Amino acid sequence: MTNAFFRRVVVLLLAATVDYGQGVTRPSFEVAAVNPSQPPSGELDVFNRHYNAGVKADPAQVRFTAKTLDDLISFAYRVKSFQLSAPEWMSAARYDIVAKIPAGVPTDLVPEMLQSLLEDRFKLTCHRASKDFDIYVLSAREGGLKIPPKPADYKFTRTSAAAPETMESLANALSRAMVRPVLDRTGLHGEYMVPQDFTSLVNEGLLGQYLPATAAPERAMELPSAGEIRRSLQALGLSLDPSKQALPLLVIDHAEKTPTEN
Repeated sequence: MTNAFFRRVVVLLLAATVDYGQGVTRPSFEVAAVNPSQPPSGELDVFNRHYNAGVKADPAQVRFTAKTLDDLISFAYRVKSFQLSAPEWMSAARYDIVAKIPAGVPTDLVPEMLQSLLEDRFKLTCHRASKDFDIYVLSAREGGLKIPPKPADYKFTRTSAAAPETMESLANALSRAMVRPVLDRTGLHGEYMVPQDFTSLVNEGLLGQYLPATAAPERAMELPSAGEIRRSLQALGLSLDPSKQALPLLVIDHAEKTPTEN
């Protein structure tokens, strides 16, 4: 039995004991600094901030940069953002977190450590439920996928016409652009060379969600429609079909907007 397999088992057991309240102590960061992110200065900064936000972890520490509270909760409790029932302010206020991981604790447990931080510093309380969602299902068309797998010798260049992406990450991007959950049901693993033209189309759709209400009407007309994105997917050998499905829901009962002091 490999160490990696053992760590995965530990993660699942810890998650289960937390969910069912069996009194097992959840891991926590050794120390953490939590600060509000600086507000964006304009429309372009809003868009760039969305793409620069992220999580970087190494064996010693983890950084969460410009993450909303619902982003942090989704990461901590291993759910998608659409599976959160939370106040609107949680998707607006952004935070920067730098946390030290205790020696010998694997990075696989960062989500559980973040749970402890959120409950301690933001006074977060929540419970699990279920809800029927209107969703899209991403699947491979009968004719087969029209984009190739990532080559073994692939090297990124700024002039590349395509870039590697997993179907899961593609589904996540489509969820944001389509403003509806997209579940990956392609059964395709690994990375595939998604054309940059299509990636740009999805990004334009995503930008539409961040444009202020005062944006010029002609600017909104330039944005791609859901139908245009779906037709472009078909050309790649993929389908995006509407459906309804009961999925787990994490209900936020309480959280403080201002975390306790560092």
